[in-house]
Amino acid sequence: MFVRLYTGPDGLSHFEEIDFPFPSPEGSGAGEVNASGVFYNRFPAHHEMGWNTAPRRQYVIGIKGSTLLTMRDGASIQVGPGDVVLAEDTSGSGHHTKMVGDDDRISLVIPIKD
Repeated sequence: MFVRLYTGPDGLSHFEEIDFPFPSPEGSGAGEVNASGVFYNRFPAHHEMGWNTAPRRQYVIGIKGSTLLTMRDGASIQVGPGDVVLAEDTSGSGHHTKMVGDDDRISLVIPIKD
């Protein structure tokens, strides 16, 4: 699953499932991302980050464990291993982040250079 988190004109965070922007199979490009680095993060099972915005535009790719992302309007989505989140809600009300399940949440984070 590929999910985009963004701030709407209402100042609230929202999410949408979108198609992953793979390059054409005939093309020679590999879908390069203008990244400022790559790092891992790890949060313990059941950890809650509370309401937060993304610290910068970034891809978050799940490796282990699951996260429940909840918006202020009550909509939520659970992401897990193999899911990609494009976090772009760097302003506004933010989203609530909670690790769910009994595994620690391990993610690969790729900050995007603007």
